[in-house]
Amino acid sequence: MTGLAAGSSTITASSGGVSAQVVVTVIAAQSFVLTQVNAGPHTCGLTVAGAAWCWGRNLDGEIGDGTTVQRARPVPVAGGQVFSQIVVGLQHTCARTGAGAVWCWGRNVEGQLGDGSFLMRNQPVQVQVPFPLAEITAGSLHTCGRATSGQVWCWGDNRFGQLGDGSLSVRNQATPVLGGLIFVQISAGQDRTCGVIAAGQAWCWGSNGGTINPLFTDAVGILGVGSTASPITQPMQVVGNIQWAEVSAGYRFACGRTPASVVRCWGANTYVPGRGGQVGDGSLAPRIQPVLIATGAQTFTRVGAGFFSACALDTVGEAWCWGTNFAGEVGDGGLADFPTSVHHPTPIKIVGGLRFVSLNMAKLNACGLTAAGDTWCWGSNAFGQIGDGTTTSRSSPVRVTP
Repeated sequence: MTGLAAGSSTITASSGGVSAQVVVTVIAAQSFVLTQVNAGPHTCGLTVAGAAWCWGRNLDGEIGDGTTVQRARPVPVAGGQVFSQIVVGLQHTCARTGAGAVWCWGRNVEGQLGDGSFLMRNQPVQVQVPFPLAEITAGSLHTCGRATSGQVWCWGDNRFGQLGDGSLSVRNQATPVLGGLIFVQISAGQDRTCGVIAAGQAWCWGSNGGTINPLFTDAVGILGVGSTASPITQPMQVVGNIQWAEVSAGYRFACGRTPASVVRCWGANTYVPGRGGQVGDGSLAPRIQPVLIATGAQTFTRVGAGFFSACALDTVGEAWCWGTNFAGEVGDGGLADFPTSVHHPTPIKIVGGLRFVSLNMAKLNACGLTAAGDTWCWGSNAFGQIGDGTTTSRSSPVRVTP
């Protein structure tokens, strides 16, 4: 029997004078249309109505459904708030309302929820911000917001100076970034924060190389600000006097897009010796100033920097990715787990032939939205963050379904 439409039917069967009935109900496929998506070890998106849905890792309550149960498919965030922007950190989530109020949930050991405590929250709690915010961004363990005035405030982990307040002190409430700069766009990465000011220059602060942890020792100067000091605890201008339309801060590197839609990246360029390429210029050498990615005359409308890879969206909506490809996040359709996956130090067009209207690369996975509102993700799926009901990493896009 084949169901052709939603509804119920009663089937009667008779044999040897004995009859029996059964009711068969066909349920219509649930529509899951998102207007934005933000990827990480957990992934979150907003529906047309502004409802937040999340899936993936939930050990710290970052899904926001009132539990700490891992979810391999999307579930609604508790509370019923209506949001206009949602961002994902390593183990926390924040969302902004149309009025500029901010709510966060998840890990809070470093104060990244900004509620004045260090308590984990598995449902949204309101951030104590002094002004309505026009934009928010989440790093791995810190969060920043841009007020409508252009002033930036940050909170959370500050061991590398990523809050930009001139200190290395952890903050569980919003603290202003020093310098009095007026920003039009901001991006928080693993251990750094960058932004574009009204005049078009990029400014960054946070880790500037050296020994990050026992696994990584980088060339000093990878923040791209012309200094060998590390960390940088307040904003410094990225060298080159380049005009930028946007910047994206990743883990130990950053990328940006110019008003002419050209992408440049800078910073660390390896994951382990002989493996990397997240700067995208065809080399594995660290870059202490922005360099062009190796795509010839290709132009882009969006760029995102992840942990060890990056992606950009071209003018026809096709996604290009490059870098370490630790868990298939470059989208090459090959083996999806390090060390058997193949790195790509120059951009490649992802497999599948999809066209997107928006693209988000963060951490070890990426997601794109089609014009129809369908969400497609690829890369690491260790916590179910791809949203396909499995924990199998994917090197080609798969559709997210609730």
